[in-house]
Amino acid sequence: MHDFRPTEQKMLDTYRQRSFAIASLAALLFCNMATSSIDAADWHGTKSLRAKLNRSVTLLWQGQQLRKSLDTIQAAYDVDIWLDRRLDPRQTFDLEITDQPLREVFEELTEQCKAGYQVYGDLIYVGPKESANQFATLMALARERLNICPAKVQRRWLGRYELGWQSPAEPSLLLGELAAHCKGELVTNNLVPHDLWRAGKAPDLRAYELATLWLLSFERQAVFDPKTGNLIIEKLRSPVAVKQSYESSEKLLTFLETNPPTATQRSGEEISVFSTVEYHHALAEHLHGKSPSQNSPAGTKESSPRGPKQLVFTLKIENQPVGAVTDQLAKQLKLTVTWAAETKPLRNQLVSCQVRDASLEELLATVLAPAKLKATQNKDGYRITKQ
Repeated sequence: MHDFRPTEQKMLDTYRQRSFAIASLAALLFCNMATSSIDAADWHGTKSLRAKLNRSVTLLWQGQQLRKSLDTIQAAYDVDIWLDRRLDPRQTFDLEITDQPLREVFEELTEQCKAGYQVYGDLIYVGPKESANQFATLMALARERLNICPAKVQRRWLGRYELGWQSPAEPSLLLGELAAHCKGELVTNNLVPHDLWRAGKAPDLRAYELATLWLLSFERQAVFDPKTGNLIIEKLRSPVAVKQSYESSEKLLTFLETNPPTATQRSGEEISVFSTVEYHHALAEHLHGKSPSQNSPAGTKESSPRGPKQLVFTLKIENQPVGAVTDQLAKQLKLTVTWAAETKPLRNQLVSCQVRDASLEELLATVLAPAKLKATQNKDGYRITKQ
């Protein structure tokens, strides 16, 4: 044990007595833990996805359904989104976003829907808050379970396979097809409750990651038979934590005291810490004297290229009064918009349209066109007249 100075010893005594005295018992109790070589590349999101999440967007949604909004975002921004079955896809929300990064859309809509989201590789997972917070850690645990298998089994489950279904399909059948691609079989499929998933395709993930994603919706986890490569389904164990070992130091003990992990275990001068992937990442940065901004994940803001700023808009409107839509845009963008007298009876006409990466002029033209109106810029702002 290190010989700390008296003042430091006093500060750390409480933590050591509280945590390490029960370390052996705690390690036995936490059964869903594994040693992990933690790689932040996946849970930070790929460079391409981070760039898409940093794009500025303007959205105006009223009474929008969750599933429909995610479908719109997926198509408009070429991102891959998976909505957990445990969330009601028909729940509605209102959203007003003006010239904000796309990630703010996910922050707002998940907050309103009492959900969470997590990026992983090229995927954006939207589900219950607890599952979103555990997502990267669950993937790390699945990889550790795969790591004990022979190399040939690992290669199969590390592969990527194109899976799609043209009509509603049972998850157990999809999992069986995935296992077959990996030259294995699905066992204990009775642990997957009956459900039907709408026609679609699987996200671009490794096979073991895809199995983990699909089973998470049923609070299950994937285990891989080392001999056969079969996919075995088990109930999801709690708590969810990975193990990382560190050399004992004052800096480490201070961090653990300030930010208690799920559990710790001490062996001589080595301390094993059990917690989430994100916790270990923050701890590693602390030990190396880095601030979080030096390796920011996709959920944090990154600097944008310098240069003149040009507003672009992505917006979808369905059956909304053209007057109300225009007024809302004017309010959000602090524009002065006047209506010619002959256009006022047309303000209640319902319009539907969609734009992507449009300029302000293109946006106004697209919104007004279905009502046979146009916007002309003047020194005060814009004036709405008939076409």
